[in-house]
Amino acid sequence: ALLSEQQRLPFKTCIGLGMAMAAGLSRLHSNETELVHRDISPRNILFVGGKPRLGDPGTIIASMDAESLVGTPGFMPPEGPGTIRGDIYSAGKVLYVASTGLEASRCPELPLTLRDTPAWEEILELNQIVGRACATKPGDRYGLAGEMMEALESLNRGRSLRREARFKQRERRFKIAIASLVMLSVGTLLSNWAYRKFTRTQLQAQNRQIEAGKRELDMA
Repeated sequence: ALLSEQQRLPFKTCIGLGMAMAAGLSRLHSNETELVHRDISPRNILFVGGKPRLGDPGTIIASMDAESLVGTPGFMPPEGPGTIRGDIYSAGKVLYVASTGLEASRCPELPLTLRDTPAWEEILELNQIVGRACATKPGDRYGLAGEMMEALESLNRGRSLRREARFKQRERRFKIAIASLVMLSVGTLLSNWAYRKFTRTQLQAQNRQIEAGKRELDMA
């Protein structure tokens, strides 16, 4: 059990571990099998020939029948095991333990003692995947193991998920700012139009009163 022998696994080993879990889950969750694992945890990750494999096939069951409570404390999703997103949550917890060396119960805490080390940036990059996989709400997680695999492959190719996340955040803020500016401009235009209409109506009323007064004087 490599995960229990080392305090924290190297960055590339963590990526390999995550990709192996995601690939295994993708096959397990496929439309052909429609199975779920229900107990993904360090004790059920086997390293065969140096490569990680999902173990404990006794917990695998059809998703439609996965109602019994099976799992390892700290790695079970809040809503309970037995779903695709539940398996993804558990895989994220394993990746958290492997990349930080902390207990699963401490997620999403990060090892601040490593802040000034070269490993810190690597941990932050992996945490982008862990954070989404281990989201409290199932709907905020990866919908499929294949999506988690794509994120890991991007990281393995050297892409920065943190930089992309910051860019998307800035893009969202920019769009919100533009929308707010448009709404403010429209509001100002409507306000000016309403004011001009009100002023014009007032002037028309005053002119009518003046004309009526003149007619009364002419008749007198």
